[in-house]
Amino acid sequence: MGLDDIVDKAKDAASDAADKAKDIAGNAADAVKDKAEDVQDAAHGAVHSEKAEHASDTVLDGAEKAANFVTGGMLDDKIGEIRDDVDAKIGDDEAREAAAKAAEEKGGGGR
Repeated sequence: MGLDDIVDKAKDAASDAADKAKDIAGNAADAVKDKAEDVQDAAHGAVHSEKAEHASDTVLDGAEKAANFVTGGMLDDKIGEIRDDVDAKIGDDEAREAAAKAAEEKGGGGR
């Protein structure tokens, strides 16, 4: 076996190792991507849940009341719009609609 044969075998071994490293890196990247998607789905589910809707409504109602108090009621409409815009981005739409319907049936404002 000559020097050229040894060099060729070393090149082949290096190439095989590089291919295996690429496969492993690709598999690891896919696993990380899948896990990130799972986490994103879980986060989305948490933010858009009935529990998040109730908690966010409580916080947003309190913030709205505080803002209206601080402004002396001069910006009630604008503060209400902002509250509703934020609320639309958090929680469960079905729960929100059911709460609004229940409030209307009781003669409330739907918040």
